[in-house]
Amino acid sequence: MKAENRLEWVDSLRGLAALGVAIMHIYVRLRDYYPSIPAFQENSLPGLFILDFTNLGKICVVVFFLISGYVIPYSLFNKDLNQFAISRFFRLYPAYWVSIMASIMVIGFPPLIQLFTNITMLQKFVGQQDIIGVFWTLQIELIFYFICALMFYSGLLFNQTAILRAFYSLLGFSFVLASIRFITDIKLPVVVPLGLDVMLLGLLYRRFEKKEGSLDAKKMLNIFAIFIILLLPISFMAYNKDYGFGEKWYKYFVSYSVAILIFVSFSKYKWHTKTLVYLGAISYSLYLLHPVIGMDLVDIIKKQYITDLSPVNCILLFFLFSFGASMLSYHFVEKPSITMGRNLLKKIKINQGLRLRSG
Repeated sequence: MKAENRLEWVDSLRGLAALGVAIMHIYVRLRDYYPSIPAFQENSLPGLFILDFTNLGKICVVVFFLISGYVIPYSLFNKDLNQFAISRFFRLYPAYWVSIMASIMVIGFPPLIQLFTNITMLQKFVGQQDIIGVFWTLQIELIFYFICALMFYSGLLFNQTAILRAFYSLLGFSFVLASIRFITDIKLPVVVPLGLDVMLLGLLYRRFEKKEGSLDAKKMLNIFAIFIILLLPISFMAYNKDYGFGEKWYKYFVSYSVAILIFVSFSKYKWHTKTLVYLGAISYSLYLLHPVIGMDLVDIIKKQYITDLSPVNCILLFFLFSFGASMLSYHFVEKPSITMGRNLLKKIKINQGLRLRSG
């Protein structure tokens, strides 16, 4: 299979994951708007698939984490750490800043300390809240970038033994945090080591696909099995009590398991279409902007202007606003920013070559 086809299935899956997160969020909002409509009630057929038995948003976030583990470490090939940092900065921050500006335009200014820390994308590390709820996953991504950079610097990023040790260490740490959370009722962030472990699972699966190291089908299956087996008590201990977000332990277990199954299926069969590949291209902007340009704008319209807005029109407006804003952000912010980053890297390489020749 050609490399570009592998990228196409990844882009397609990434696009579907962003769409899934958006669907889950608008469904939650529709439950608030129309509690008497059966389709939006708890344990309805749509509800079971989107929110009540599984959680579509969690499934899609885990898919994002698997994709990051599958893709990000290999983006360090033929780069040094400065080049990696530059490429990641121009990929993540410009569209991220646009989403913050969109939030300010729609909702208003947050407290200045919250605004300034969110601009850095490090807000949770200094005890500040996310301006947009979906930002929490980006901070786990940043930790993964740091881990990749550290392992790359140490020469361990593509060392199978080191990756496996990190994988089992994070899985064990997730178990310990879940145990402490279960015993003490302290809301410890189990999702952080568990999310990082999912990313390493994506890296291990990429190594298996590329036949790197000694990972064969049996060993890879054992790795998946160990993760799923330990995921069961981790989910039960960490999420057996509702802390205000509708936590139910089985939703976490099922959602993580389904996400792994979806990821492996897409990888095996290389499912993709041109539409899904484009959806993957705009997925980052869609992920960032749909809570504000989609949900919050529809909320304002429904509460202040058209109070009898129908569910169908709510959904149509949500996707019209979300996709429209995402396409604009992709074409006028993301693509130029990525090009700017690539041009900067080219200049750095040229300057490095000139210095070497002059030296």
